[in-house]
Amino acid sequence: MNGSKVSLCIVGSRFRMRIVNLDLLATCLDNHVNKMKNLKTSLHMMGRRFKEKIVNLDLLATCLDNHVNRMYYA
Repeated sequence: MNGSKVSLCIVGSRFRMRIVNLDLLATCLDNHVNKMKNLKTSLHMMGRRFKEKIVNLDLLATCLDNHVNRMYYA
């Protein structure tokens, strides 16, 4: 992505951010999704092959909060 900003929208959640590094974010989401089995709410990430179903958006938002904080405040 070379530093280009891509919009990330999570359906049904307060969380809406702009992410710089989609590779790191995808890894973060891969780890999160692997922990979840019952899938009901869809998550679409623009600019990447990543398309999954997420059930607990609060946990996901916390996961993304931590990830974004590491990216911007590292």
